[in-house]
Amino acid sequence: MRLSLSSGELLFVGKVKVLLITPITQILLLAPRQCTEAFHPLYIDVVDFTDGACSGAKLELTIVSEDFDKVPLIQRHRKVQALLKEDGLMDEKIHALTIKAWTPEQWEAKK
Repeated sequence: MRLSLSSGELLFVGKVKVLLITPITQILLLAPRQCTEAFHPLYIDVVDFTDGACSGAKLELTIVSEDFDKVPLIQRHRKVQALLKEDGLMDEKIHALTIKAWTPEQWEAKK
């Protein structure tokens, strides 16, 4: 799993990186964990594009899972959104979410 955090959330103290836990950081940590438990992804990536112009996070979630085989794209998106909604992340915490829900074959083709 790779997390790409917006500036200001990583603090360097000497040579040590310290992660500042902000509401957006909590989302960045919780969303991949929930998706990993539900979809058993081969790859998962969350990128934070939050710019401070709105109250919620702007995220791009890429998830590659065999669970998506033979599942239409819209249904994949709905499954991911429903999972995040269960945890209250889609209410006000996430303002915009781009979902890339791919099968392993689609992922290989896009590399």
